[in-house]
Amino acid sequence: MNYTDDIKLSNLNLDLNNFRFSSVRTQREAYSKMLSTKKAGLESLASDIIEKGLNPGELLHVTPLENDSDQYIVLEGNRRTLCLKLLDNPESIDDPAFSKIKKKFVELSKEFNKNPIRMVKCVVHPDPKEALHWLKVKHSGELGGVGTVKWGSLEKLRFDSTIQGKNPPLLQILSFCQESESVSDEEKELIENLPNVTNFKRLVEDSHFKEIFGINISRNTVTTTTKPDFLAKALVKVAEEVKKVNVKEIYSHNQRVSFIDDVLPDSIKPKKEDKVKGKYKLSDFGNVDFGVEPEPVPSNPPPKPKVPRTKLIPTGYKLRIDQHRINGIFSELSKLKIDGHKNAISVLFRVFIELSVDYYRDEIGLSPNGPSGDDANLPGKINVVIKSLADKRLLPPAHAKAMKKQLASSTSVLSVANWHGFVHNYRIAPSADDLIEMWDGVQEFVTKLWQHINDQK
Repeated sequence: MNYTDDIKLSNLNLDLNNFRFSSVRTQREAYSKMLSTKKAGLESLASDIIEKGLNPGELLHVTPLENDSDQYIVLEGNRRTLCLKLLDNPESIDDPAFSKIKKKFVELSKEFNKNPIRMVKCVVHPDPKEALHWLKVKHSGELGGVGTVKWGSLEKLRFDSTIQGKNPPLLQILSFCQESESVSDEEKELIENLPNVTNFKRLVEDSHFKEIFGINISRNTVTTTTKPDFLAKALVKVAEEVKKVNVKEIYSHNQRVSFIDDVLPDSIKPKKEDKVKGKYKLSDFGNVDFGVEPEPVPSNPPPKPKVPRTKLIPTGYKLRIDQHRINGIFSELSKLKIDGHKNAISVLFRVFIELSVDYYRDEIGLSPNGPSGDDANLPGKINVVIKSLADKRLLPPAHAKAMKKQLASSTSVLSVANWHGFVHNYRIAPSADDLIEMWDGVQEFVTKLWQHINDQK
């Protein structure tokens, strides 16, 4: 029968048959095995022990060492045991291969020794076989409810909300769906355990999505002008669609715009009759209080100051271009300020795009005239490369479709007329906003184009 006891740290020994690694013969070998396992996270665990102590909800499980009842083998909690021993005596790391981690533990031990832990409360199993059940419960998943049942997306958000003392917008949106009478039990289950919750967050907090669905997020409070039943059902449908996509398909704002416009069904997008007069808080319809009162919605919230972009290419955007001349053009575009250089930038921008497309076709081996001979001009060339990237699944279909549509549109800033006008029409004077919008519209395309070229080398 097991029992609890306070045991000296010096009397605890690592398990030489630890399930985390193949069996070893000595404590020194066990140290080396665990120190060489990156996922062990020993430094982070040691820092947490210094700050918070040992987890009182998870005691070490030990069994007496054969022929020496004062010594114990640690059956569960070997990482914690090793951390304590290294904090108590970092010089026990004597292998030069672990000099970096030794240096870290030497520093940590200074803090540890201000309040050292040298007695450890343990669960003692006279028969080590008795511990196997508890090790299985701890490490083998949910086991139909016997083991630890992991939190779902919403449960994690509720916990974070309690810790931070805030109602994050995403939690307000998901809880609103959970509490809606128009949402079925099956749909509520989806919301409760939503996979890829960050994808859902990325989409519903996008400015284009909020505009379409009548959602506003201000001072940590979510309000809407859409009827609650309609909005709840629409958000569930969005969650179902988000399950099907990879983050790469909705990573950028332009990709999300394409996804919202071209992938989400029109039937879930609110029409005039789906709107209400005024606006209401989602938290008024969901159980998301946690003792934290949401901040009031100001009638005229102060606008956030917007720092204007002074260059065509965003600061920090990097691109590997091995072709000398094209790289030179990209470098100049990265350095020139739009104010005072609009004409130079617009011409260089067009040249950069056309040379990049030409170089891609040469490197990848596309036919100079394309399969139908329709790519002699710039838009034709771009469309051929868009198709190539889309066929290779490097450019999401929704993004490829949206870009082709904008190139062909006479009203789009990415229209053919604009590209040609920069060089051939003295009446066209590009604006800073148009140039920035054009770059943002092709940045994903340019990134994938050069990444694929580099991957071929």
